[in-house]
This record gives sequence, C-alpha cells and structure tokens, in this order.
Amino acid sequence: MRAPKRRIGAKRGETVQTVCPNCGEHYADVPDSYLGRIVECPECGSDFFCMNSADFPSGVAAPQRSINMDKLRCRREKEIRQLLVEENDFRTLWEEWKSKDDYKAIRVHLLASSLRVTAPLSPLLVSIVRMCARIVGIKAGVEIFVRHAPDLNAQCFLAGKRIAVVLNSAIVEKFSPPELAFVIGHEIGHFALRHEEIPNATFLDSRGCSLFQKAGFMAWQRAAEVSADRLGLICCRDWRSAVHCMIKLTSGIASDKVRADAEIFCQQADEIVRTRSKGEKQKGAPFPLAWWLESHPFTCIRAKLLRLFASSSAFSNAYDVSQPQLDVNQLESETERLLSLLDPPSFHPDTTVRKHFREIMLWAMVLTAAADGHIDEREKETIIKHCRGLISRHEVKRVLSQVVRGNIDINRKLREIMSKAASFMPTEVRYKLIEDTVAVAAADGVILPEEERIVFLLATVLSVPRAFVNNLLYLWKSLVQREVVSIILWKKPKRS
Repeated sequence: MRAPKRRIGAKRGETVQTVCPNCGEHYADVPDSYLGRIVECPECGSDFFCMNSADFPSGVAAPQRSINMDKLRCRREKEIRQLLVEENDFRTLWEEWKSKDDYKAIRVHLLASSLRVTAPLSPLLVSIVRMCARIVGIKAGVEIFVRHAPDLNAQCFLAGKRIAVVLNSAIVEKFSPPELAFVIGHEIGHFALRHEEIPNATFLDSRGCSLFQKAGFMAWQRAAEVSADRLGLICCRDWRSAVHCMIKLTSGIASDKVRADAEIFCQQADEIVRTRSKGEKQKGAPFPLAWWLESHPFTCIRAKLLRLFASSSAFSNAYDVSQPQLDVNQLESETERLLSLLDPPSFHPDTTVRKHFREIMLWAMVLTAAADGHIDEREKETIIKHCRGLISRHEVKRVLSQVVRGNIDINRKLREIMSKAASFMPTEVRYKLIEDTVAVAAADGVILPEEERIVFLLATVLSVPRAFVNNLLYLWKSLVQREVVSIILWKKPKRS
C-alpha cells in the first residue's frame, strides 16, 4: 500500500531542502522523514517525490516539457533498425526473440538471489527510481533489486508485469545520487524506448548466427545504448555527473586518489578517432573485428556523446537551459561519425560504402568459386552461409545464376571490385575477406590453381601479406586432405 501523502509543513528532527519539479518552488527546512515519500506542494497542490536538493548539483526538477521519445532516440539507432528489419535473415531472428516468454522466471530468480529494496530500506533509491520513471513516462510498476557483486554494473528486466532494476552492490556504494539517477534513468530508459526487442548475444550464439548477423544486432545495440544514455542524462541533468559514471565504470576507482575530470576523459575519444584515421591512411588501422561484437560503445565515446548531447538543442529544449551550441542535425552527424568507428562497413552511415562493401564481399567469393569454370552446390551453400546477415539469399542466388550462365566477364568484374575495395576497407576486414574467399575455394574439397590465382590477386590489391595467404591455403588444404582421408578410411571394408 502506498504511504499516505504528507503536506510540506512543520519541522521535525533533521531537515533537508527540496524543490517541486512541477512548479519549481523551493522549500528549505523540510523534515528528512519526508525523503522518498510522496508529498503535496502547498504552492501548486501537485504531488511529487521528495528528494534532497543538496544531493543534485543541477537540481531535481522535472523537464519543463513532456519528453518526445522519438526525438531523443538516436538517429543512428532508427537507421540500423530499419536496415535490419528489411532483411529476412534478421527479421526471422528478431521475431523468434520477441516470442520469448520467460519474464516470470526472471522475477523468481531475482527474489531468490537479490535484495528487493523498498522505501523503508532505502528512501533515496526508491525516490530516485520513482523520479526517473516519472520523467521517462514509465507507467508500469518498477522494483529495485540489489545483488552482491564487486563490478560496477546495472541491468533492467521485464519481470512479469513489472520492470526490475538490478543494481550491483558496488554501484550503490560508489555512486553519488546524481550518478545513480543517470544509471537508473538509463536502465529504465531502455524500456521506455522498447529496447527489450533487441536480441542479446547469448541468444544469437545459440542460433548459430553468422558474424555479420551478430555484428548487425550489436550495431543496433550500441546505438540503443546512446539513446538510453540521453534519457539517463535527462534524469540526472548534470552531464559531468553522467561522465563521472563512465570514468568509474572504466577505471573502477571511486576515491579522490585519481581526479575524475570529465573534459579530459572525453579527449580519449578524440585520440581514438585520430589514431584510427592515421592508421587507415597508412593501411594499418588498429581495427579488431571484435569491435563489431561490442554490446556498448567505448565508455570514452559514450562520455563524448553525452557532452555533445548536453550542449545540443535536444537537451536544452527539455529544461529551457542556456542557448545550445549544436542543433539536432549536428548532434546526430557527430554521433554517427563516432559510432561508425565500431560498426561493420555493411552498416556504415554512408549508403555508397554499404553498397560497395556488400558487393565486394559477395563478388570476391563468387568469382573465386567460378575460377575453375563451374560452381558446385557445396560452394554455393558456403557463399550463402558467409553472406548471412550481409546480403539476402535472393540476391546471392541471382548473382550466382548470372555467373553460371556466363553473363559476366570474370576478369573485368574482378578488376572493378578490387578498385573499390582498395579505397575504403579497414585492414582487419581485408583479412576477413581473404579468409572467406579461401573457405569458398575449399568448399568443393579441393583448391585449384585458378582459385589460388584469384585469392593472391585479391590479397595483392588489398595489401594482405602473401605469407598470410600461403599459411591460410596450407591450413585449408591440410584440413581438406584430412577430411578426404577420414572418409576413405571410414568407407574401407573390414577384412573377413
């Protein structure tokens, strides 16, 4: 049962300061027993959750205008989502994920393994959760669970008809109230933005997804994290407190032995951009493919994007703060630029880059398979497998049909795609392309000299070392030979 409302009035015991988020009226000397309670503002008569203003450097007032979720949602998130749902390979996985129904089991597990926090246990946590839920427009009940864990992490789940916010004990102990408001606003914001629709990595692995399928969903997830960060900042109001969260998440340090400087931390994102740009010009960019599978942008990039959002019209419109330095288009363009550092070229913001990359990956494999004059069924299936999440099955079959019918000049097409590939493909992606083409060449059980010639030609144009190709061919030939020998031995009749 909800605690009865109290009208702000007489002093009793210790006092705090608070502010009505609806009319902005400030109240001093409010009894601390009111914290975390629903109180009535004598000035405007509205109800609000009483919080200590001293805990929040930017105040605890709610936004001046109702929040338009679609305008706060990162544009990059909307673009990637649209690209994914248009592809059959992605849409099938997405629909399967949305049909999952294990919400009740999640709540039972949380009740068994965590502490459910209610107002008598922590008025502060309860009041922060209520404030955040009210700001982002969550109508469902929200429960708070704290579990014993040393790492700084928080999660949010659908648990029956409720939303469960799960905080690790380290976060509760090390984060200030504004930082907790950012974290909780971020987690609840995921549900306000319907991010529970995004499949997680465990589910994708269990379905045997290709690299490009997983990379596509992870690109969506990273953009969704930026959208949730924006809602977290709307709840927190102070961008420096939000960035301090990122510093603590990155370093694990919450003491004064290391000064948490938000501006200096944001500069790390600029350093990553400069290093990446310099590496690409020298054809040696530090770009591990593992970046594609990161569920979150790097924390320094998130910090930089929070700084940009705080200086944009999207944030100033919510709180009627000082004149913004960035309009929405400038904000979204910079967001796309930073997020694209971790995205595969198949989801690059530039439509031309996306088109060229998909075309190169497909044609390199098809032309390698066709180098010996024909493409057998095993090679076709291998090409389709490697293209899942990158190119539709229909498009792959269309290209294969053109090549099989002899409607394509192979040498001319090869020169065309190689000239495109050399202009923009990151180093690690070039290696991935060579690995895929060798896998296709070996699919029919033998790698012929004509197929090797195509692979070496691609490697030369892509600046992939010849030694890497030789090692790759040796490994595949050894693997194919072992498979052939094992089949022969298995079929050999036993002596009587």
